[in-house]
Amino acid sequence: MTTPNVSIINEGLQIKGNLSTPGSLKVLGGIAGHTKCNDIIVAVMAIIKGNIAAEEVIVFGKVVGNIRADVVSLKAGSHVMGDITSSNFSVEEGAELEGSLSINPKDVTQSASSS
Repeated sequence: MTTPNVSIINEGLQIKGNLSTPGSLKVLGGIAGHTKCNDIIVAVMAIIKGNIAAEEVIVFGKVVGNIRADVVSLKAGSHVMGDITSSNFSVEEGAELEGSLSINPKDVTQSASSS
């Protein structure tokens, strides 16, 4: 997490609707809506149903939606159902991706901010 301003969505908290913050976001609960932030961690038990636009996305949990970010990291046990567009992508053994992966060396964050 690169930004000191971190918002946390705790376990048991479910947000319905789009979410936007200029800082960092750590999701332990759930979001049903599109998310836009500087960087985001999707924790092991967290579920996001909606698109994510950020500079950095780290997924331990589940995302059902598209991800646009400069840096995307899928950790072991994570599951993404959607398309990923990134300039820097990493995946650990045991992570699952159901969708397409587009590696774009251009600044993806600029495109994500217009989404």
